[in-house]
Amino acid sequence: MSDCSLIVAMTKERLIGRANDLPWHWPEDLKHFKASTRGGTVVMGRKSYDSLGGKPLPKRVNLVVSRSRGADAGPGGREEDGVRVFGSLTDACAWVGRERPGDTDHCWILGGSSLFRESLAPLDDGVAAFAQLGLPVPRTLVVTWVPSVPVEEGDILFPFDEAWIERHYDAAERRRGETGELEFVTYVLKDGAGA
Repeated sequence: MSDCSLIVAMTKERLIGRANDLPWHWPEDLKHFKASTRGGTVVMGRKSYDSLGGKPLPKRVNLVVSRSRGADAGPGGREEDGVRVFGSLTDACAWVGRERPGDTDHCWILGGSSLFRESLAPLDDGVAAFAQLGLPVPRTLVVTWVPSVPVEEGDILFPFDEAWIERHYDAAERRRGETGELEFVTYVLKDGAGA
């Protein structure tokens, strides 16, 4: 079984996406994202992958979960255009645990919303629920808090709840022309959460 962290940028309203894209562009967020995930294994849904231009992120092992494209891929996934495609998050996480790309069984879950929901849903039922579903317990959540953006109908929100406690905080420098400060916060599961 692999170990995983979730990484996401969101507003205080928990907004993470609009029309398969980010409703903001913050160079500091992209720099933080690259520094956090470079050299690692990243897992993303098909829509997230498509929003990146349908190209793998450089200097990372890229896994894409797609129920349609990966339906016949099997538990080992299938190599396709520089990424490994899986039919389920469970298969992707199991592959990372078995293959240990880059000599680690850790992976970063990048989203989209359905992968976030799937990877967090078992928290309500405890660690046994993760094992039953073949999913790793997400022990770390790395958030870039960005300035508020008005939420519109159809926007995608992150399922953030009280299971997390702040472990590390850092604020980005303000840059000319920007309207607010970015906060980089690493959370860990509270004692007893997911137990």
